[in-house]
Amino acid sequence: MSHLKTDVSTPQKQSAIALLMALLKFFKDMWGFFIPVLIGIFNSKANFNKILFTIGGTTLAFLLLRLNLVLSYFTTKFFVNEQLEFVYITGLFQRKKIIIAAHNIQSIQAQQHLLNRISNTYKIVIESAGSSAKEVELFAIHKNQLDALQYLLIDNNEETSSVNELVNADSEDYTMSLSSLLKLCISENHLQSFLIIVAFLYGKLNDVKDFIAVDATSWLDKNLTFIASGVGLIISFVMFCLLVAVGYSFVRIFINYYDFKISILKNNVVLNWGLINTKRKVISYNKIQTIEWSSNFIRQLLKLAICKIVALGDDITKKDAQITLPITQSDHINAIIQKFNPNLVFTEQYYLKIQKDYIFRSILLYGLPVFFIITIVALCTNKLFILLAFVWLLYYACTTFFFQKNYKLYINDYGLKVYKGVWGVQQQVITWENIQNLSIKTSPYQRKHSLSSICLLNAGQAIVIPYITNSQAMHIANFALYKIEIAK
Repeated sequence: MSHLKTDVSTPQKQSAIALLMALLKFFKDMWGFFIPVLIGIFNSKANFNKILFTIGGTTLAFLLLRLNLVLSYFTTKFFVNEQLEFVYITGLFQRKKIIIAAHNIQSIQAQQHLLNRISNTYKIVIESAGSSAKEVELFAIHKNQLDALQYLLIDNNEETSSVNELVNADSEDYTMSLSSLLKLCISENHLQSFLIIVAFLYGKLNDVKDFIAVDATSWLDKNLTFIASGVGLIISFVMFCLLVAVGYSFVRIFINYYDFKISILKNNVVLNWGLINTKRKVISYNKIQTIEWSSNFIRQLLKLAICKIVALGDDITKKDAQITLPITQSDHINAIIQKFNPNLVFTEQYYLKIQKDYIFRSILLYGLPVFFIITIVALCTNKLFILLAFVWLLYYACTTFFFQKNYKLYINDYGLKVYKGVWGVQQQVITWENIQNLSIKTSPYQRKHSLSSICLLNAGQAIVIPYITNSQAMHIANFALYKIEIAK
């Protein structure tokens, strides 16, 4: 380890800036409690001594409850031992020791908040294959410590002493231009942001009712007829919410993906992104389980996609744990797949389709029950809602039809690719060796018509292939089991 600028084989401490962050976090936690306490005190016209006693008591209570944030700085140490294991020790009265072997580390994510950037330190999160949670989180380590950790724990096969040296020396770099960033903003789901803004503004009306002595909900109910007649007012409100939603989407995308860069290396992919909070994440290709990318209708026209990499141990239910990449050129995703497994090349002319029975059975089992429920509710309340039931049935029938029509399954000796979508396109690739479990399911209808549904499960997520013939399902299952066995 002597060639590294920082020797992390000896126990290391975080930068002193971590102590300042702990104190700031303490005051941030206190903020939500001080406001209602102060409002209650001043409303009751308490004297100065009572105010001082209340504030002092609340502060002391928080100091005792959050003392661990301060003590953790003095009690936390980390290092890499001779067996290339990351060792993390923390705790005063109850010591906690975490040891993670280098080959089990799936990624090291580095972030720079405002204080980190000023002090040239990084907050890092180390994730291993043993858990979907953040196993180790350090709030402020120096750049030399970060480079040494990433080299020893992830990049030691790349034959360089620094991730930055590696990226600059030998890598395929893909950056996002300003025009691509604007296209990504334009193609964002503004409808979702619009609904959030409308709900937020409506909720704020009720929040301020105590101050303006008006109950927004009751006021709207009483003046519903007047509001309905004021078409211009409603249109103005909708346009205002839409403009706010579009602006919010633009700002969020710009802040998240500003200066986005993908560096494709020999054994790893390095991601850099962020405007206010800059982030860097290194992912080993051998830890990747599934690669999928998708485009909505607008992004298809603009030739954009959002790629999601599911790594070993990721919790796909947590959005923060997902690795999403904006793809502006098809070469980007192809380069990542080639590094992940160069044999995942599929012939476009040969693919499997799900049977058309899927359309009829889906409408019968899911579309019609919802249709009848809406119809019954409409007959009991307002018969005009029956139109809504027919709209729902038509929409569900169309989405089911397009799903069956667009679904394609490509297979070769090394893995498979799923192509599916209704109004957009979603694609997934997975290698046979990464499949950990599979199951074949059949309903009475499927058994009668010699059909099956197969579910392939890896450490990232499940891939469901519905309504294929029994022979196709057995062939996929047997071949997957064969590839899993010879890979061991």
